[in-house]
Amino acid sequence: MIQAKRSAETLAKDAAFAEKKLASLKQKLSAAEQEVEVTRRKAEQAKISMEQATNRWKQATDALANEWGKTEIK
Repeated sequence: MIQAKRSAETLAKDAAFAEKKLASLKQKLSAAEQEVEVTRRKAEQAKISMEQATNRWKQATDALANEWGKTEIK
C-alpha cells in the first residue's frame, strides 16, 4: 500500500514536471515562430531593396551608355 502511494506521488511529480516542461517548450516555440516571421519579412524587404537597387543600376548604366553613344556620333 505504501509502495503504491509512493509510486503515485512520484508519477504525479513527474507529470507536473512534464507539464511545466511542455509549457516552457510551447513558449519557446511561439517565440521562435515569431522570430521566423520577423526574419521572413526582413528577407522579403531585403529582396525588394536589392531589386530596386539593381533596377537603378541598370537605368544608370543605360543612361551612361546612351551618353557614350551620343558622344561617339559627334
